Amino acid sequence: MAAFYEGWDMMRRAVACAAAYAILGVLFYLNGLAGTGIGALLVGAFAANSIFFYRGIVRPLKALDRLYLRFNRGYDPEAIFDRPVYYTQAEREALEKIRKRLDNHEVNRLSNRQAQYLALQNQINPHFLYNTLEAIRGDALSAGMRNIADITEALATFFRYTISNMDNLVTLEEELANAENYFAIQNYRFGDRIAMRVEMAPGSEVARDFLVPKLTLQPIIENAIIHGLENKVGAGQVTVRIAVDGPRLSIEVADDGVGMPEEKVDDINRRLAFPELVTRNEEKSRAGHIALVNVNNRIKLLFGEPYGLRISSVEGIGCRVDIALPVRRNTGG
Repeated sequence: MAAFYEGWDMMRRAVACAAAYAILGVLFYLNGLAGTGIGALLVGAFAANSIFFYRGIVRPLKALDRLYLRFNRGYDPEAIFDRPVYYTQAEREALEKIRKRLDNHEVNRLSNRQAQYLALQNQINPHFLYNTLEAIRGDALSAGMRNIADITEALATFFRYTISNMDNLVTLEEELANAENYFAIQNYRFGDRIAMRVEMAPGSEVARDFLVPKLTLQPIIENAIIHGLENKVGAGQVTVRIAVDGPRLSIEVADDGVGMPEEKVDDINRRLAFPELVTRNEEKSRAGHIALVNVNNRIKLLFGEPYGLRISSVEGIGCRVDIALPVRRNTGG
């Protein structure tokens, strides 16, 4: 008998029990009128239904009460999910969804803790490098080697920016300062062969206080130097143009380097527009512009599909990367 109603929820059991009592009541009444002689059979059926009522409703309710008591006292956090019976099928489905969401939340919490641990672990070597660079700078100043002291200070500042302020967003002013510091490091290598200029569209100075993803500009400028200016004969320049158009912040990073053929530009834009279609092997074989894909993916994760990067280029003329971002004002004071 228990197997018969084992899958029933509490509502179905109560309805079945009430219906049985109603039918038995009618049969008792008819038996009294007609004297059919089935009174003993009806008494047996009434007893069986009472047993069903106790085992199928009363006892499970007592068990539920004990489960909730253990849960409320903190002894068994899984108690409300390990129930012998549910009131309705909808309650069963709702509790199952809650359980899955709690499990996912716990997984995410543990993943976040692991990520924080790895981030702290990965800071050890950069901090060691930063401190070492500071020591080298001090020795260079003592020896009167100003150029070495300056480049060492620039490197130390660059690493400090990279490993500190782990928030996703920083002000555009901070990003520009980091980009200019990075360019100073590259100037030590290339000398007067490369230059960088920052241009603000009229009325766009306010953008300096807008929030942007950290390390957005530096990877793109690095990409412009390596793939655009390094192989160019003669001097080259990277120009960063900033403009605000209503709710949209537009940043253009252009170089007058060697440029790229049209088919390569189309391939990169395809990977930027549909990163989920790029296989791991394909990414490894075309790792030259992985920094662009990384920046683009971070922007899309933070702000959504309407934002990100797009490249345009003319071979022998130069390359331009357009960065589309939403206006996010710095409210942190």
